[in-house]
Amino acid sequence: MPRRPHSTLHQLVALSLAAPAVAATRLYDMATTTGPPSAAQRRDHRRMGMEKLAAAQEGWTAMGTALLELQQREFARAIRAAWTPWWSGAWPAFDAQRAVRDVDAVIAAGLAPVSRAVGANTRRQQRARRA
Repeated sequence: MPRRPHSTLHQLVALSLAAPAVAATRLYDMATTTGPPSAAQRRDHRRMGMEKLAAAQEGWTAMGTALLELQQREFARAIRAAWTPWWSGAWPAFDAQRAVRDVDAVIAAGLAPVSRAVGANTRRQQRARRA
């Protein structure tokens, strides 16, 4: 992934293009290897698996953290409106645009580690192909 995506949609599109290419290259390398894999190939495969697990764990943790922050912010907003109705006016109305932004932020938090891992794999494969 050559440049950093600016939105979740761009991040999803870049990820959907880069991830299959990384997987195809890895599978091709595994299929064309004759004999047992070398120590370097075993290390690379182990690293690949560990990176995927770490990225998935980081993504879920980031999404959980973002969701918890969102929940706390919305709870504080509701409590503030209930305790001080004379300051905030009526009960806060549902804001669809804010809800979409909040959900987008949660998804973006979960995609960031996966995008970093796929980008690192892509760059590492490109360096290996040149060498």
